[in-house]
Amino acid sequence: MRYIFLAALVTACTARSAYVQSPKVQQRYLITMGDTSRPYESLGYLQLTRKGVDLFGFISIVDADIKKLFGDELIGELEARGADGIINVQFKERQWTTVERILFALPPMFLVPLPTHAELTGELIRFTDGNHTAHAATLEQR
Repeated sequence: MRYIFLAALVTACTARSAYVQSPKVQQRYLITMGDTSRPYESLGYLQLTRKGVDLFGFISIVDADIKKLFGDELIGELEARGADGIINVQFKERQWTTVERILFALPPMFLVPLPTHAELTGELIRFTDGNHTAHAATLEQR
């Protein structure tokens, strides 16, 4: 009975994360899970993947999270490829609940590393209407 309660406790908790781009990034790039009505040319598809591991439940050896993908790697890719944005973004992240992390911080489970994984995909675009950096005024709220 104790194991059923523990299993229910571990699976009943949820993990979540949120990341909001800085106003500077929002003014420069269009980052959306949908499409855009502005004319654009496709620069190709992008997939960013990070894999990492947490030790003792809470100590990240290699960060592999959405914040790292959106905050560091995506902006670098947009700049390197001369893109004005990325559309049809999809992302996923392996998250561990607080209860799971606590269990893996206790003996003997603290010897088992928790694998982490984050992935982002989308289509890089460049606007063709000649107004490459001023899309913030018409930031698409659709």
